[in-house]
Amino acid sequence: NNLHVSDVVLLPSDTFTYVSDAHGTTSWLDHCICSDSLHSNIADIQVIHDLLSSDHFPLRVSFDWQCLFTNTPEVNIRPANTINWERATPADLLRYFTLSDSFLSDIDL
Repeated sequence: NNLHVSDVVLLPSDTFTYVSDAHGTTSWLDHCICSDSLHSNIADIQVIHDLLSSDHFPLRVSFDWQCLFTNTPEVNIRPANTINWERATPADLLRYFTLSDSFLSDIDL
C-alpha cells in the first residue's frame, strides 16, 4: 500500500506522545501516516513536549510543499469522484465520520 508510519521511521526509538500519570509510564500512541510522496518530502517532524493540554503530546509535521508541486499542472476542475462537502447534510457527515472511524480502526500498525 506504500504507506509509511513516518514518525516511527524518522524519530528516535525512545520518542513518546503519551504520559500516564497514574502509572508513571510513557507510550508512543500518536502517529503520522504518509504516502511515499509525502514521506519523502517531510522537512521536519517532532513531538511538542512543552505543550501539554491533555495526556497526549502533539505531533508536528512540516512538509516541503514546493517539492511536491513543482511539476504539477494547475487544474481547476473537480474530478467526478471527489466529495462536494458543501452539499453534505449533517446525516451525511455523521455517516462519513462513523464509517471512517470504523475503517481506520481496522488498520493494524
